[in-house]
Amino acid sequence: LQDDAAVGIYTAANKLIFVVLTIVTSLSVVLLPRCSNLIQSGNLEEFKQISLKSVHLVVAVALPALTAMILLAVPMVRIACGAAFMPAAEVVQWTAPVLLLIGLSNVVGIQMFYPENKSDLVILCTLGGALINMVLNFVLIPRYSYMGAAYSTLVAEFCVLVIQYISGRKYVPFCVKDLKVVKYVAATLVMAVVMLFAKSLTANQWTFFFAGAFAGMSAYAVALLLMKDVIMREVFRYFLSMIRPADKK
Repeated sequence: LQDDAAVGIYTAANKLIFVVLTIVTSLSVVLLPRCSNLIQSGNLEEFKQISLKSVHLVVAVALPALTAMILLAVPMVRIACGAAFMPAAEVVQWTAPVLLLIGLSNVVGIQMFYPENKSDLVILCTLGGALINMVLNFVLIPRYSYMGAAYSTLVAEFCVLVIQYISGRKYVPFCVKDLKVVKYVAATLVMAVVMLFAKSLTANQWTFFFAGAFAGMSAYAVALLLMKDVIMREVFRYFLSMIRPADKK
């Protein structure tokens, strides 16, 4: 990057993104042994169902997460990094979509390609994304500084997902039409409206960060429950199972 200040700003934004990204991408690593076992035993139908469910879960987590990071970028950077790093808020907003892009890439690459012994495709896609990122960095950073690096990262991760889909389409065990993500888009829009309303009620960054995040997450969960989303109902039942034993004591 152009100077130490630009490096600091970009690094601060990256650290915030990485914290949430770790949660989004952990699913693929956890389910890898299970998917490998299903492939080896020839249980392709269950492999398809788990893969499809994993994609839905990534979308269900990453979509509201990236939306919240875009809306809460300013108070988030101020609280976590300090006023000196406020330019990092714009970097966070531009790079937040990589939560969804990398989450989906990980599910396709680690959870689908690796069990099917197609690690070469994962390497090819990763190298392709790295080359695109490097070229874009050379072109954009001299002109846009840390924002150029943010643009490059976003485009590169999008290209990785596209390359994966084009080069390994026949190894993905489901069709795009099998995806049912409209509920998550609708619930995320409800969450965004609630958070923007919360923002209009206060000028205090701390209040907006905590109240907005809580109100937004609550609105998202309630919206999915009202739409009878399977994943949210399973999460809700899981939390109830944790509470009930305590109540009996």
